[in-house]
Amino acid sequence: MRKKRLKQLKLLIFIALLAVAIAYLGLSSLRGPAMGEFGTGRTDEISAVLLRQGDDRVVYLEIDEGAWILNHEYMAHMPAIRDLLSTLRRLEVRRPVSVSARDEKAEKLRESGVRVDVYSKGYIIKLPGERGVFPHQRRIRSFYVGGDDTDNTVTYMLDAAGNHPYEVHMPGVESSLAEVFEPDVNLWRDAVVLRLEPGDIARVEAELEGSSYTVESRGEEFIISDRQGDVPGHLQPDSSRIDKFTAGFSYLYYERLLPGSAQSPPGDILDDKVFLRLKVTDRDGNTTLLEFYRRKKPDDGSLVSEFRDYDPNRFYLRVDGGDYALAQYFIFQPVIRDLQWFF
Repeated sequence: MRKKRLKQLKLLIFIALLAVAIAYLGLSSLRGPAMGEFGTGRTDEISAVLLRQGDDRVVYLEIDEGAWILNHEYMAHMPAIRDLLSTLRRLEVRRPVSVSARDEKAEKLRESGVRVDVYSKGYIIKLPGERGVFPHQRRIRSFYVGGDDTDNTVTYMLDAAGNHPYEVHMPGVESSLAEVFEPDVNLWRDAVVLRLEPGDIARVEAELEGSSYTVESRGEEFIISDRQGDVPGHLQPDSSRIDKFTAGFSYLYYERLLPGSAQSPPGDILDDKVFLRLKVTDRDGNTTLLEFYRRKKPDDGSLVSEFRDYDPNRFYLRVDGGDYALAQYFIFQPVIRDLQWFF
């Protein structure tokens, strides 16, 4: 008899615990978004963010050895990364969408919104401290985000596993947050072309309108030679100028990339000819090819064309045969040098 009562008591305790667990999970799912769970609170544990809108607009951002990488190929644009992480950290729910508009808004977000998946790096088996074995990516947030077609200050979000959309905001920010999650590769790609210190450079090969030369590292100094590989004997190169030239590669960046221009070059390229070609090789054997193009002046002779602003301080740049970019002369001036400048 006592054993039977004990079994009944255990069964009742189990049922009660199960009921509490179900109620807790149910309440958590209902109140989750309202408690601000689109945001992450902390961002130091975020290891990757995936932004998707259809099959063609995909941006994958992942941190690797302290640096953010775009689509496994490019360095990411850090100001955009900082905006993204700041937004994820401070996101708050303002109010749920009204019942009358809820289904329509949820369907629209699923069809045309941006799907955002946020990942944190963890370990299947954790060890004391920050160590572990079998690292893996764990998805900690998954939602759709979109703006309002008539009001540029409203942002909507929908949990990927839910049906109730919410209007969200970031305290102190009045504009829409949807643009922070825009899956345009060009917005997330770092504008830096080269970031090489002199000690990282192995060789620079330059072709500048009839003046071709090579600057090559030999031990602790750089040797300059002409097209034939000869060092001019009658002139002594100025070592300080060689130092200025090699130091110029420490931070080179363009102003704006022109998407799709590799197949359709800008129409205002002067003579369609490269006026400078630089092939830079680092000590690891990686090469970067920079091609410089001058721009035409407006045909009417004015400083402002009917179709564009003409700025003599800007030129077109191609990196490794990719899309053209608009770049500024004063940023690249330290590396735009003919052979005679060094002597």
